Amino acid sequence: MDRQQLNHLMENMKTVIRAAVERKGGNMKGLSKSAGLSETYIRDFLERDRAPTFDKLMPLLAALDLTLADIDPDSAGSLPEGGHGGTPASFSTLGPSGIPPQTIAEIDLRAGLGSGGLPVEYVNEQNGIVFSAVAVRDYWRLPDWLLSSRFNVSASKIAAFQVQGDSMLPTLLDGDVVFIDTSHRVPSPPGIYALADDFGGVIVKRLEVISKRGEDEIRIQVSSDNDRHRPYERTLEEIHIVGRYLGRFTI
Repeated sequence: MDRQQLNHLMENMKTVIRAAVERKGGNMKGLSKSAGLSETYIRDFLERDRAPTFDKLMPLLAALDLTLADIDPDSAGSLPEGGHGGTPASFSTLGPSGIPPQTIAEIDLRAGLGSGGLPVEYVNEQNGIVFSAVAVRDYWRLPDWLLSSRFNVSASKIAAFQVQGDSMLPTLLDGDVVFIDTSHRVPSPPGIYALADDFGGVIVKRLEVISKRGEDEIRIQVSSDNDRHRPYERTLEEIHIVGRYLGRFTI
């Protein structure tokens, strides 16, 4: 999907959602409560150029009685039977991507450490994370003992990405393949996580909750291991955690 198509999709999405909000009476407070999102987040999306992350878009659509097909008719044919909650083709047994069972899909994008990742088209869903079947370029087979005793997670919940850049040196090197637990998408405990960036790619950063207990907004410090890259703060609503870092393979 090129930039022009992406802009068209965003404008169409806003138009459809605005119309649905009006049909619901324009009650932003009620919509906020139903979707589990702040009013500010919803208004920023509708009135500014802030693109919603997938995990926030889906409850917003559900609160408005919309589906992905309503905002992008072409997406309907890309989803597996049973709708967006089904098993993605890329993870089905010997599916279109040829991913055997008990293996880990390597996604064909580069986790741009500090430089922004490449865009990826999200089409199929797994554990709340959506990857295009065509984006799976290969797969990994790790020993069962490693998955159970070291990673403590099944292969179906892990995704692999190749990274680039120097912002996580010396922990992660340019070209490393990192393994991410896509079922662990809250920044607790503090540690290294993969995040969706503003362009649909993936970056890898160290996250730590810095807000105090009881504060209205949960604030996260996003930092690099390389001192040349400055840390910054975001609210939990402003980031989309793809998963927690499990380990790496260094070439």
